[in-house]
Amino acid sequence: MIICSCNVIRESDILAVLSPEIESAEALYACLGCTIKCGKCTAYVEQELISNCSRRQQ
Repeated sequence: MIICSCNVIRESDILAVLSPEIESAEALYACLGCTIKCGKCTAYVEQELISNCSRRQQ
């Protein structure tokens, strides 16, 4: 599923780069070699970061 149509980023792309070092949507996009454009996808990306953090704490 495409999450960011501006940069054509799929959910699988986001999940592939999630790591404990990535703490913001901006950092995640930098890992993917792009930047946030319109921002409509940021809420989803931030939620994935929160979920990833929660999984690490368990």
